[in-house]
Amino acid sequence: MERSSFRTSQRFSRDRPPSTNLNEADAIFTIATTSAARYVSDSSSDNTSRLDEALNGMIRHVSDVERVTRLSLKNRQLKEFLSYSPVILNASTTNIVTRSKFYRLLFSIAHHNIPIRRFMAGELRLLGAVFSCLKASLREELGPQNMIDILRLLQVLSYEKNVPLEHWANDLISFLMQEVVREPEPEWMPYCIAILCNLASASKSACKRIKISTSYKKFSRQRLVVSESPTTPGVPTLASTGKNVLDYGFFIGSIQQTARLLVVLDPRTEESSKIYDLLLAFCSLQQLRVPVCQAIIRCQPTETQLTTPLMAIAETASLPRSKFGELAENTTLKALKLLTHLLKECIEPHEQMPEIGIPREQLHELIAVCLDEKLEFGDEPSEFSDRIQKVQLGLRLAEVLSHDEQCRHHLLTICSAHFCQQIATWQFSKNPVVGHLTKPVKERTEVLEPVWTVYGIGVILELCRLLAVLKDHSKVHKDQYWQLLKDERIIPFLAYGISYGDQETVQQAFLTYSHCAQVPAFPSHLLAEMVASCKSSISTASLSNLDSQKETPELRRRQTSEDRISASGEVMFSDERSSQKALDDLLRRFTLEGWPLKDAKTTELFAAYDRKIQIIQLKEKELEQQLESAHNRPVHVSHDNDTAKIRELKLECENLRDRNNQLADQVTRGNLEMEKLKGEMKEVKMKSETMEQSLGMCISEKNALKTQLSEALGTTERTALNAQTEISKLNSDLAQNVTRLEFFLNENKELKRDFEEKIVECEVLKEHISMADQKIAAKEMELKEADNHLKLYESRLSDRESDLKSAHSEIDRIRKDLESTKRSLQKLEQMREAMLSLASGPPS
Repeated sequence: MERSSFRTSQRFSRDRPPSTNLNEADAIFTIATTSAARYVSDSSSDNTSRLDEALNGMIRHVSDVERVTRLSLKNRQLKEFLSYSPVILNASTTNIVTRSKFYRLLFSIAHHNIPIRRFMAGELRLLGAVFSCLKASLREELGPQNMIDILRLLQVLSYEKNVPLEHWANDLISFLMQEVVREPEPEWMPYCIAILCNLASASKSACKRIKISTSYKKFSRQRLVVSESPTTPGVPTLASTGKNVLDYGFFIGSIQQTARLLVVLDPRTEESSKIYDLLLAFCSLQQLRVPVCQAIIRCQPTETQLTTPLMAIAETASLPRSKFGELAENTTLKALKLLTHLLKECIEPHEQMPEIGIPREQLHELIAVCLDEKLEFGDEPSEFSDRIQKVQLGLRLAEVLSHDEQCRHHLLTICSAHFCQQIATWQFSKNPVVGHLTKPVKERTEVLEPVWTVYGIGVILELCRLLAVLKDHSKVHKDQYWQLLKDERIIPFLAYGISYGDQETVQQAFLTYSHCAQVPAFPSHLLAEMVASCKSSISTASLSNLDSQKETPELRRRQTSEDRISASGEVMFSDERSSQKALDDLLRRFTLEGWPLKDAKTTELFAAYDRKIQIIQLKEKELEQQLESAHNRPVHVSHDNDTAKIRELKLECENLRDRNNQLADQVTRGNLEMEKLKGEMKEVKMKSETMEQSLGMCISEKNALKTQLSEALGTTERTALNAQTEISKLNSDLAQNVTRLEFFLNENKELKRDFEEKIVECEVLKEHISMADQKIAAKEMELKEADNHLKLYESRLSDRESDLKSAHSEIDRIRKDLESTKRSLQKLEQMREAMLSLASGPPS
């Protein structure tokens, strides 16, 4: 047995590479790459077991998110192992267990490491191999969990836009759409929708393939469709297919269920970022913002989940950028935006923040951290952009919290007047939009950095809104508020926001202008001129197109050469007749066809009216000069002719004055009507929001009552149906397991026979081992008894040796006595012989 285990250890030791100069990760990847290479060359059972052991080691290694994010394609062993993945997944000899381990391993890597995921989806073309595994799973009926593992891997791989859609794409799209419209809804339906969304957002070809699918008609009746508003370009709104979404009883529950995922998901994962994108997309729709926010706010803690989604969003917004690493997307900005929407819905109704589980101190600290970002900027453009956005969102959050009395007391210290002045000075001195728009149009050749122009403008607009609230509670903030409105450097920010901003920025810029208009000396004409200069190229093109059919090429060349731009940025025409005719046509079109006040191009109308007034004023000045010259020049014609000409000139001048006054009155009335319409729009908007809230609450209560009623009526029926469904499912699973077991037994009879023989041999070996153990025990007893006898014999031997020693000493003594006796006898013998010799001598 010892010899056998020693050989086994030697055999496996030969498979291990030398790890003296490799760290743990390199050793794991080296073993995995070697095992994969051996399996590709020979898929024997021994190589399969080695590959499974290597996969287990890699799965344990990538279970830590920090380790996965540190992986790189510079690791040659890792890249080589990944290249074997599609080959092994496509191989018919690969068993179910090995494929399942590949699904887990590849998902863990692709889920948290974006560069490696791009390599897997693009260069490695892994989606085709995974889809072949999906077809095999369907064909062999491997069960729902196996399918979910495959679809989950397909979902993360389809995040990338570099996915090549090959021959398998049509089959995949058809399968996904069939599963989405399938009744009853399968467990893996959310993964199918996610993959379809990823493919559609990444490729127009995928959209075309979806539309030509046979399931598209049924499929199109089940998704929420968002389109662009027909009245306000760039503003999203619900399409006709999604207009009744709030009437669906499951909508609010789905929002809450989605929001609860933010509690359990790691905010560094892409799934968390996608959830924030979805909820922010809902909040961007005016019809859905209030019900969606209210649904998230009403999520209460449970026994198993004490953290609410609102608390999780606040925690994510407070995380530092270092927690997200260099490659992961920064989700804190999205969490900040969503948190602002939610807190606004909490505070606005009662002008105070209710108990929502978030300490006010945490929100105060979050605002302080966001505003401190302005003091430190790194060299990375992405980090630079994130920090400016964080300042903007921090000011927005401060404005929302300033309506709560307790929060406002602390905000007066956090956002002190001096600190607000620093923020304004920082933007006025650093943002290039100030120098850009103060130049003439022809000299604006530089390209503005979007980080500064968009997010920087947002900083000033949000700062103005914050000071507008704080000024009523602090004199120093009131002084800073009026100082900001009087600073003419704010004009380029408003002009750029109105001209080039999105719908939200334009709205905020007009709101800020309404604050600036309170200043009596505010130069509104400079703002109008600057906005007109931003739109001058578009306006010039539209004006020239109106009269392009009547203009000759010579006139067009002469007009282009004579056009000039004034210092204020206005376009002036030397050909006044052509300019006046184009303006008249444009103004007539505005008057007859109407003009949408919500459209951002309203500034063109005002610029056209201003230009028309200037032309009339110039014409009036020319007529006055002609009149003066007529009075001053010498009389060379008759008095009657001069008098008639003077009357004609006076009459024309009076007509022009009247026309100028009429146009001025029209502009004034237009401004008054626009202000009136704005007020009416605000009132209608507030009433609409109130009605929407009331309607949403009524619909929610109605749906809740309807749900309770249906649940009360159908409890028994649902219980029976669920039990029957569960029994059918268990029978199906049992049948699948029996079929799978029979298939496994039929395919592995020889293996079973060998296994049984080995079992018999093992039993025999166990019996031999048992007998040997018994003999060894008996021998040990005998050895113990012999040892005891030996000890006894040794003690007796020592006694015998002592007796022998005493006997030797006695013998030596006797021998000595014997020798002395012999000597005495010899003497006596000699004496006897002497006496005998004396006795036998002659007689005397």
